[in-house]
Amino acid sequence: MEYDSRRRVVARPHMSMSERAKIFIPFDALKGFREELERREHKVMASDAPELMEERCDEISRELASLSRGDEVVVAHFSDGYSRRTLGSFSSLDQARGEVLIAGESIALSSIVDLSVLGRDCEDA
Repeated sequence: MEYDSRRRVVARPHMSMSERAKIFIPFDALKGFREELERREHKVMASDAPELMEERCDEISRELASLSRGDEVVVAHFSDGYSRRTLGSFSSLDQARGEVLIAGESIALSSIVDLSVLGRDCEDA
């Protein structure tokens, strides 16, 4: 390095982009700490599935029974403590296994809290 009369650096050697990038790489001093925080946050934010009234359960059962393969539906359900919505084509209903297949996703019948058939309201009117 070159210095001026006041001992300040006049010119620095050229640093490659890869060397410069290493300076700014985040440093994770506590390996796995961030993942553990996310796991705990996920666990804390989870909640219990709501209990449906018997009438609503019966309505959902009737709606499921009336579905035809290929009907577009939106299913609100609970999974691992979180409310989810699945949109897609109805494939099958397996009462013995207690699940419905929507858009390739198997959903437990006991986890369903709401069901909407897309386009059905327009056909009834």
